[in-house]
Amino acid sequence: MKRGAHVPSWEDFQRMPVMPAYAPRFLTAAQYADAINFYHLARAAGAHSKYERMLWAAREVSKKYNVSSGAAYKDLDGGLEGY
Repeated sequence: MKRGAHVPSWEDFQRMPVMPAYAPRFLTAAQYADAINFYHLARAAGAHSKYERMLWAAREVSKKYNVSSGAAYKDLDGGLEGY
């Protein structure tokens, strides 16, 4: 840290805006939680890139809950934005 730089106080942190959590548009909260878990498990299934992992997770959610894989992919893409 540079000399003379402002160190934020606790009050500064309390005034900072809080980003709302992502709300899935097409899946229920339980389905979305499973989609995120499948996304993390996808690496063990051989998917390496983020795109491959999201596709694999969307297919697994589609099989388990009988929802479209496109809807699952859209929610994963929205929820994992910037991740």
